[in-house]
Amino acid sequence: MECQVYLKFILVLVASLGYIGCVDAGKIVSANSDDFESRLLEIPERFRQISQIAYPDGLPDSLLDFYSLTNASNQICASHSAHYRQALLRFERWAVQMLDSSGKFPSGLMHAHFHAMGNYEECLEVAAIAPFQVQHCMVQFGNLVRFPKGPIDWDKVETVIGGLPVLKPLLSVGLCLPAGCGKEEIIDHYRNFASKYNVTVQMNKYSCTASDEKKPFTWLEIILLDFVLMLTIIVVIATIVDMNFPEKGEPGVGRDLLNCFSFIRNGRAIFKTETTKRPLATLNSFRFLSVTWVIICHHYLFSVLRPAVNYLEMSQLFTRIYAAPILNGLLAVDNFILMNGLLLSYLFLEAMHKGHKFNIILFYLHRLVRILPGYILQLIITMTLVSRYYSEGPLWKNFMERHTENCMESWWTNILFINNYVNVDKQCIPSTWYLSLDMQLHFAAPIFLLSIWRWKRFVKYGIPLFIVLANIIAFLNSYIGQFPAGSIIARDLKTVHTYPYEYITTHNKLGPWFIGLGLGYILYYAREKPIKLTAPMVKLGWTLSFVFGMGVIMSISYFHQDSTEYNRWLSSTYSGLHSTIWAFCISWVIFACETGYGGGVKKFLAWRVFQPLGKLTFGIFMCHIGIQYGNSSASKASGYIEIVPMATNILGEITACILVTPLLSCFYEAPYICLERLYINRCIIAPKQKRDQEMKERTKSMNGGSGEETQKLNGNSNHNATIC
Repeated sequence: MECQVYLKFILVLVASLGYIGCVDAGKIVSANSDDFESRLLEIPERFRQISQIAYPDGLPDSLLDFYSLTNASNQICASHSAHYRQALLRFERWAVQMLDSSGKFPSGLMHAHFHAMGNYEECLEVAAIAPFQVQHCMVQFGNLVRFPKGPIDWDKVETVIGGLPVLKPLLSVGLCLPAGCGKEEIIDHYRNFASKYNVTVQMNKYSCTASDEKKPFTWLEIILLDFVLMLTIIVVIATIVDMNFPEKGEPGVGRDLLNCFSFIRNGRAIFKTETTKRPLATLNSFRFLSVTWVIICHHYLFSVLRPAVNYLEMSQLFTRIYAAPILNGLLAVDNFILMNGLLLSYLFLEAMHKGHKFNIILFYLHRLVRILPGYILQLIITMTLVSRYYSEGPLWKNFMERHTENCMESWWTNILFINNYVNVDKQCIPSTWYLSLDMQLHFAAPIFLLSIWRWKRFVKYGIPLFIVLANIIAFLNSYIGQFPAGSIIARDLKTVHTYPYEYITTHNKLGPWFIGLGLGYILYYAREKPIKLTAPMVKLGWTLSFVFGMGVIMSISYFHQDSTEYNRWLSSTYSGLHSTIWAFCISWVIFACETGYGGGVKKFLAWRVFQPLGKLTFGIFMCHIGIQYGNSSASKASGYIEIVPMATNILGEITACILVTPLLSCFYEAPYICLERLYINRCIIAPKQKRDQEMKERTKSMNGGSGEETQKLNGNSNHNATIC
């Protein structure tokens, strides 16, 4: 009987909207003072007229009890709720608007659509005409769909994958309620209502957003705004000076420092291209294509976290063969790990052969300067301005404020680059575990780089041994932990908890890095002694890399079929070997392109367009996650999952990142890199060159010069004209 009453209520609501569109249409056109907005104000009256036909005795109590609280222990809540109920019976505009902005029973339950979020803005706007402040609350009703059995109690879990809110199969209804009602009053009311249907009621501290909610500025926000303002002033001044006051002669220290902040100079450095024949010219394309792959996979990840009318379609999508590149997006991370090792060994050997001494302090300092400024800025923005200015909505607090609190609690793990081992369930920024992995490998690198330089046999025997050990570690990690192979995006909920132990740990990602170290060694010495390959060998290399590479990507689909049962040995073997096999395939592509066997692939990968894009890769990696996570957090209605619209959204995100990143790089990345380069040139390289030159002249004077010249040179030997 109650279901019939509810359906009748929905029909009355729909009929009232249709009535507005049909009745007196001529008056709408002819009335000069009439407009669409004013016509909407007639909805309460139209609704009252039609409801009198459907409900001669007034709106039924069962409906009023669902949308207005009764028997609240809080006097303010009880008073405001009673006022709302009586105004609704009289069809007063503000009360009808509160009811209209509340969610209704959603359609598409059989397609896993459990979210009826209502109209967030319409609800909060009621406060302007209502006799009290209002709030929009997401109330969740459980026990509609049972959770899968697993090693954890999903009723007590709110986040997965490093702090991302999990989209549970709970019926979630957005309700417009008086702001004087607290969470406990709301839960008590709906617990009594839901007990008749054997369902549970859940809310958390992020469920409600009040119309009069205020966010006072914090000291961290003030510091951030002051820093941004100060840096903007410096950049503007430096740019004006650089454009209008050309340098005359050798620039001084002050001018060099100011030039580091010139927007024009840094912009030219970003978009400057060089010859495609230079060594490692293909790496820029690998960087950009890899970060694009990451963006695509993260888009689908966040699509899993946001409500959709046909949510079931997403789970079915991952069983299809063409979804394999999305499921295997972690291979893009393996590309970065491979390039990390390659560049470390290649550039280290190049510097050592030029006579430079290895300075471990500068080795670490260079990496910190490259990463920390932009990283710290994004951490502070995550803790401050994003949650305030980016957007808002019924899910905003559940996503953004949760992450802000995580960031406040675990920011130190990011600064120390240990967030892939410590507080992994409270990541400040979901994707920054890779930066910790990268930095940990960088800090361990001197041991292996010096071994490569001093012991030639280390490359021949040591690197292969470490590659084998890395695969054994990855295999045992999966075997002992009984982690099923496959992607974290599409796995059953009961296996999501394996993420901190399987995906983000450094010891599980060592294979591609050691391959990169060996590849860098081979490519460096191939410059002096080119490697000759026959045509059949080249064809075999390309064939094997393509076959094994595609095999690694596509084989993941097998583990996501509904009919596939967990096989401990097979899953562990795949988890232990697939990253290494992929790294060998990519290594062949880089090797072939760098040694003259790349052909058309080399021309494409060395394309000049990729050079500036490759320089922007770090910025794109840092900013894309904020755009995607912010868009998901700002969802105000359930979407519809379709491949083509999702593809266009991904292209929009990539384009937005490409457009925004140069601006951010010129302000928050390039100046610090320039300052580091200036310090090295003036404080390390220049004094060394000066000492070497003086030593040559002193030796020449001692051998054939006059005593006066020798004394003069000795007197000037300690002179240092640098800023140090």
